[in-house]
Amino acid sequence: MGAALARARAFTDAQEPAAGEGDDQASDTRDGTAEDAFDRALSSATAWLARRDHGSAELATRLERRGFGAAVVARVLEALQARGYLNDERYAREFVRVHVARGQGPLRIRYELVGHGLDAGLAQAALQQIDEADGWGALARRARQQRFGAALPTEPLERARQMRFLQSRGFSHDHIRAALGPIDEA
Repeated sequence: MGAALARARAFTDAQEPAAGEGDDQASDTRDGTAEDAFDRALSSATAWLARRDHGSAELATRLERRGFGAAVVARVLEALQARGYLNDERYAREFVRVHVARGQGPLRIRYELVGHGLDAGLAQAALQQIDEADGWGALARRARQQRFGAALPTEPLERARQMRFLQSRGFSHDHIRAALGPIDEA
């Protein structure tokens, strides 16, 4: 039922209203169409932002996929930013907070933020706040302990396995060394 409703909405959004019969009515209808498109785009964007925070680029992409023109998308983004609904800095901070709670490291989080269209400087600033608060080494240690337990690996193969796990989570070699401790060469 939900998929059918989504298809019906997409079909309705894609259709344009018919133009009026006279020249005066046609120009009024075109102006109304542009305003209707803006209202529909604003409504869609507000609904998406009510579910979760989005970055400007991500929201623009979603609106463009729904068939809204670049001018309408730009107006919607400006309106949402003016109302305080859309804020890339807040989005970056929240994205980092959620992904840190999942046990992901700074390399992976930065990659995903930039992939969502966020500025690299903004991503770095959001990551810097975590570095100052907890420290990525401590977060890597916590992720390792959740997966493998408190005991540090003694066998080289197990140590390599845990290192690969932390690398896949997006931790750097320095963070991994902090999580696994020094290498014992007996």
